[in-house]
Order: sequence, then C-alpha cells, then structure tokens
Amino acid sequence: MCAGAVAVGNQQVSTEDVSARLTDLDSAIRALEKETARLRFLIEQARIATEAAAAQRELGRVEERVAELEAQRAGLAGRAAEARITLEIRQRRATPTPTRTATPTRTATPVPPTPTSVPWDPNRTLQEARAVQRVLFQNLADASIWFGVTCLPPLAVGGLVVWLAWLRYRRRQK
Repeated sequence: MCAGAVAVGNQQVSTEDVSARLTDLDSAIRALEKETARLRFLIEQARIATEAAAAQRELGRVEERVAELEAQRAGLAGRAAEARITLEIRQRRATPTPTRTATPTRTATPVPPTPTSVPWDPNRTLQEARAVQRVLFQNLADASIWFGVTCLPPLAVGGLVVWLAWLRYRRRQK
C-alpha cells in the first residue's frame, strides 16, 4: 500500500426494491377503479335522491383515493431502487507489544464479587403464587370453553342417538 492509503475494513451494500410497492399500488388502483365503476352504475340506477347523493359522496371519496395512489405510483415509477451510502471512519488502535523488563511487576488478581443474597419476602412469594394461580384458572376456563364448544355437541348428538336406540330397544321387549 502507498503511504496515506486506507484499507477498507468493512463494506456493506444494501438496496430497496420498490417494484413490490408499485405492484401493490397498481392492484389497489385497479380495485378502486372497479369500485368507481360500480358507484357510477348505482348513481345511474338510483331512484331516490338520497341514495344518489350518498353514492355520489362515496364516489368522490374513492376518486380522491385513486388520485392519491396514482400520485404515489408516479413518485415511485421514476426509480427502481433507492440507495443510501453510509461512511464510517475509525482509527485503528495500535496493538500493544510486550516488552521485557528486568524485573517482572506483579499485578493484582481480580477477586470476583461475593453474591449478595436476596432476603426472603413472603409478600412477593404470595404475589407470585397468586399470579400463577390466576393463570392456572384462566387456562382451566379456556380449556372448559374449548371442551364445551368442540366436544360437547358431538357427544350430545351421540348420546341422543344411543338414548333413542335404547328406548326403541326397550319398547320392542315389552
């Protein structure tokens, strides 16, 4: 490398494709244009003035939305992707090189801190137990609702069929 040259440590390139957004806008515009045609048909077929007025108000709102979406589409149509460049410059830190000394120096060995014990709090334990109990009962209620909705109707129909068959059997034996 030449003096003053810089090495690139990390390079990241990203792009944003706007084609999906354009497709979404096109679909929304087509759907609103169909809605516009339907509203114009309703205005032509309206027999009551209030119906025609309501359809006319809705038509204005839909046409306004079409214009908004077409403006968004025109803004996106001129570009296929959007680029952003971020440059971050960092100075490299010098790597320390060990040097020999005549007498080695002693360094203090770090002592890990002693863990402090959390005092027992019966109120906190009671609150945790109540929270677990509440969740337990909520889950039990949810399971009961699911059982009632999914299992009871088929069991009731099956029980009714068995009961009717039993009644019929008993009547034949008499």
